Amino acid sequence: MATTNPTRSPRRAQLPAPNPSPLDRPRARTKSGIQGLPLEPYAEKVTVYEILHALNRDFEQILAGYEKLRMMGLFRPDDAELFRIMIQETRTGANYDVLEVMHDLEQDDWALFGRMRSRWEKAHQDPVDLRIAARQMKEQIRKEAEKIAKRKRRGAGKKGA
Repeated sequence: MATTNPTRSPRRAQLPAPNPSPLDRPRARTKSGIQGLPLEPYAEKVTVYEILHALNRDFEQILAGYEKLRMMGLFRPDDAELFRIMIQETRTGANYDVLEVMHDLEQDDWALFGRMRSRWEKAHQDPVDLRIAARQMKEQIRKEAEKIAKRKRRGAGKKGA
């Protein structure tokens, strides 16, 4: 639903977008420090989400202004609904395209940080936990070997009959 109170957007939202977009380039990796961690991924992502928020807020302002003009009867009835639909279509298309790119970046970062967390957990794992896990693994292997041996015995008994 469109808001009727216009708001001023922050100065940075009024500035033209930097060219080219940081998301158009491959994300560089650090040479020192944590291997594989992207350079400045957070600043890039936060900027994109802030711009997307400002864009949607501004679309709401456009719709509010448009609604005022429509209420004044400045549009033909058939055109009024079409223009509102076109504005929403443009907004939705822009959101979809941006979020499609961000989905891929977020998925890559999710995998990256998942691997980093696993490495950290492995490095900081309690030796007692390692012994317990080894015992559980040995027990599981023993049970699986017993199941295989039972199947082989059953199979050999049926062939002989």
